[in-house]
Amino acid sequence: MIGNDPRWGWGLVGGLVTAGGLTLTALAWNLETASWVAGCLGAVVAVVFGLLPLLPSGGSPMPTPMLRRQRVIAGGTVGITVLVAAALVGFDVDLSADPKPTSTPSSTWEPSASPPTREASPPRPSGGTSTSEAKGETDGPPIREPGPGFRDTGCAYEVTNDSAKGAQPYQITRVGGVDQPFRPSKHYLWSIAVVIGHRDEEHPEDVTLGIFNGKDTVFQKSTPITNNATTEIRFSPQRVVPGKTYTVRVINSSGITLGVYMAPRRVAEHAERLGQAEVHGQERLADGPRPDVLTGCVGEAERI
Repeated sequence: MIGNDPRWGWGLVGGLVTAGGLTLTALAWNLETASWVAGCLGAVVAVVFGLLPLLPSGGSPMPTPMLRRQRVIAGGTVGITVLVAAALVGFDVDLSADPKPTSTPSSTWEPSASPPTREASPPRPSGGTSTSEAKGETDGPPIREPGPGFRDTGCAYEVTNDSAKGAQPYQITRVGGVDQPFRPSKHYLWSIAVVIGHRDEEHPEDVTLGIFNGKDTVFQKSTPITNNATTEIRFSPQRVVPGKTYTVRVINSSGITLGVYMAPRRVAEHAERLGQAEVHGQERLADGPRPDVLTGCVGEAERI
């Protein structure tokens, strides 16, 4: 009889596994990319292996109406699972690929309306050594919690500003800046930290820091400069796509020439996530790519 057919037991187990797989698929868009891929594939595999025992495999034949019904259920469940998995993956891409800008400033460099100012000598930390005294370490800025519902996961990349390791200030005029491409490893970014210097007797206006997705602004805001130490800005976590290239931008909106610290790529942590920096408005040099990378850190976060 059908009720005693062992395939019904396997079918029940398969159904439970399928439900678990679908649940994981539904929740997986909040997890890492690898997790939701595994969830989607796991759901499909669970459906296939869970429903195979319901199909005819010898022994007492299943009545034709019941067999036809089970084939319809099997095919429909597999189809629905694939559609749900595809929809969820597409939904995740739509959520992440083009975050809405939080501000609408120009993402291009504006030409200077007047000759740029020049400094007699580059701004450096006292004694010409590491600028780490202000923060007590040379490995980057202190990381604080990104806010309720999120946990800090460290830096997407981190570049020391220790002059003993080759860090030095690039003299950027008041119409210039630095673009540093990078690839995040998590789904959220929540802080930018760079090292900037100027002459002690000067009183610059704020510098502008931002993160861009191509021409779209993920985040941008002006902040006061902490001279020859870490200038950091924190913001509500912004969703990004792990592995996609974004750009940290330092815009010299201070009204004077600033020393923006850059360092050799070899001293960077997670150097493989860094692209080639481009510098605009550097004194005595043409705009374009540079071999060094921007010092500092971009803070990443995950949902709790």
